[in-house]
Amino acid sequence: MFRKETLMNIGLYDESFFVQEEVELRLRYLKKYSIDRLQIPLYRYRRHENNITNDEARMKLYANKIKKKHNIDLWNLFFRNMSLLIDKSKFVFNKESNPYIIAEIGVNHEGSLDKAKELIELAKEGGANAAKFQSYKASTLASKDSPSYWDTTKEPTKSQYSLFKKYDSFNAKDYENLAEFCKDKSIDFLSTPFDDYSIEFLNPIVPFFKIASADITNIPFLKKIALTNKPIILSTGAATLYEIEIALNTIKSINNYDAAIMHCILSYPTVDQDANLSMIKSLKKVFPENNIGYSDHTIPDENMTSVVLAYILGANIIEKHFTHDKNLPGNDHYHAMDVNDLKRL
Repeated sequence: MFRKETLMNIGLYDESFFVQEEVELRLRYLKKYSIDRLQIPLYRYRRHENNITNDEARMKLYANKIKKKHNIDLWNLFFRNMSLLIDKSKFVFNKESNPYIIAEIGVNHEGSLDKAKELIELAKEGGANAAKFQSYKASTLASKDSPSYWDTTKEPTKSQYSLFKKYDSFNAKDYENLAEFCKDKSIDFLSTPFDDYSIEFLNPIVPFFKIASADITNIPFLKKIALTNKPIILSTGAATLYEIEIALNTIKSINNYDAAIMHCILSYPTVDQDANLSMIKSLKKVFPENNIGYSDHTIPDENMTSVVLAYILGANIIEKHFTHDKNLPGNDHYHAMDVNDLKRL
């Protein structure tokens, strides 16, 4: 919470403001000064057993008071999605728990909302904790001449831009629709943002952010996500330990949470001997305060060997691409797991 002296120094203190809750302070300054963000740890409330945000009925009651007083819909802005965080975040980031399984649907919906919902249902049936998507527009993600980085015998498209353009049709309303569908199915909704606009529309509907390996050195982007003050999972494909440390320090300087670190190999698919799973133990040793996970791109075998070994080595968050049909052509189908793989896992 801001101290009075700090607010006075930056010219934002008003003697008439009576602080009942940190949320109310934030909302009053938002309304009076049109400030985009104030660094107030809204989500610290979930740590207290008897706090207002741990009781949905009391949350709604308080939100109604704020709406009447300030004409701001606090329930839909913050509390509705905080309930997801309250219930699940201790599990997500608990080193002693069972692994948190993320079914990375990505763009395997191929632009169909119905197919996306079918994949969510399959992820839930298989036992995943979260169904994750990717939010981007090809025009802000890749140049038109960017070459492929995948196995072109499985996905013949030669340009990153051309491939991404095939599957970038979902808009903010579509993701809100999918988030509501996930809520109805009792599975967490996640989506990785690849631009500033995606951060903005995803913020109210995700319990935490997953950052792709490609953005681990994108410091302005890391700061923008950290400013949401939500937990963060950070993939580390192709990054050095120094780059990982810089990214973690950048997030920690703004955000109240220690980001979880995902070991990842940027090879599609990753052959088993290149998975370098021993890196999980190294990450645990170098970053003992952070949770360590594994984002897997190996082709799943009957025993889900790479993923199981990752868990044995200490990964407590597991992410793997997910599909309804592994025989389909396309970049993320052939190395993905299906519902039967997920059930075995």
